[in-house]
Amino acid sequence: WGTLATNINGCDHIDALVADPANPRTLYMADFDHIFGDTWAPLMKSTDDGDTWAPPSFNPPFACIAVDPREPTTIYAGSFDFPYFGYSGWDDRHGVFKSTDGGKNWNITGLMNMGVNALAIDPLHSSMLYAATSIFQAIHRAQTVFEGYQKH
Repeated sequence: WGTLATNINGCDHIDALVADPANPRTLYMADFDHIFGDTWAPLMKSTDDGDTWAPPSFNPPFACIAVDPREPTTIYAGSFDFPYFGYSGWDDRHGVFKSTDGGKNWNITGLMNMGVNALAIDPLHSSMLYAATSIFQAIHRAQTVFEGYQKH
């Protein structure tokens, strides 16, 4: 093991680290600071094996990230289920978010008002997304992503 980077964005807690399946030099990191909420960009992106990091956009704090293996510019992220210390406008938008442009823009797609702490994409059928939620401690599945979801 070798250290790639420390103190990225001033964060003291990394929630998720995911590699782009089509380009493993591209990494996404959810780095929300649970204690003080002082991380100014909770999603960071590196395109050079983790040597440098920059936020692709302003976004809500994410607990988990999944990159579509067939369409790597499509990223899903699960948010926490608590207020975000002044992230005005995002406090009422909890659930699963989707970006189709590598993390620049995000839309809420389902499981609203739930904390989503794990996501998994079926590697053979990327229209199938699984999410674990902290409310009701349940596993959910969405097929043909987010025209609806089924609780399992």
